[in-house]
Amino acid sequence: MRNPLTTFAPVALIAVCSTGMVVAQSSKAAPGPSLHYAYHLVHPTESEEMAVNWNGVILWKQLPKMDALWIQKDGKTFLITDKATLEAMRVATMPLRHSPAYSDTKQWHEQRDKEHQQVYVQTDKIVKEAIEKGLEKPARMGT
Repeated sequence: MRNPLTTFAPVALIAVCSTGMVVAQSSKAAPGPSLHYAYHLVHPTESEEMAVNWNGVILWKQLPKMDALWIQKDGKTFLITDKATLEAMRVATMPLRHSPAYSDTKQWHEQRDKEHQQVYVQTDKIVKEAIEKGLEKPARMGT
């Protein structure tokens, strides 16, 4: 029997953040379907694990304890460790880490979805700019 925690089919237009929420991307502000990236923030006071359109499983706890932006393109995995890019990702993803306490109200869910969409617009832009600058280096994510 397959272990659902270690194997799953590639998922398109779905984003997962460290809050445990899986957010279907349906609005115009959703991550670009051609962008595949994973962001790992490791700071003493905050952390984030975010994957957008990632093909495969990410074993976060087995990754080095460092900030990193992983990109999949042309069937290969690349790593970006550029400090300015990683700082831009940290700032862009703040709403995922610093949101009001959970509520089951429709207003809370709508606001949370709006915040997520704004984050994805920003992170998509950061990833595109990093690729345009050639900041990615071939790398293995590890298993």
